[in-house]
Amino acid sequence: MAEDVFAIAEHVSLSIFEINGHEVSQLVDGNILSGTQTFVWKASGFPTGVYVVRMGIGGVSEMRKVVLVR
Repeated sequence: MAEDVFAIAEHVSLSIFEINGHEVSQLVDGNILSGTQTFVWKASGFPTGVYVVRMGIGGVSEMRKVVLVR
């Protein structure tokens, strides 16, 4: 689960990638209203491992590694 606060309405993309760069899930790709937003990755069908979360807001993108543990 990821939570973020948007000051203004923005185009947002939020995707999950395997560590090898293969996109496995796209959670958001569209305009998000201002305010607090919560995004949930339903990872029940994915194996334990390291994944990369990429969030793009406007023209800025950030990536973080996450570990899925069962």
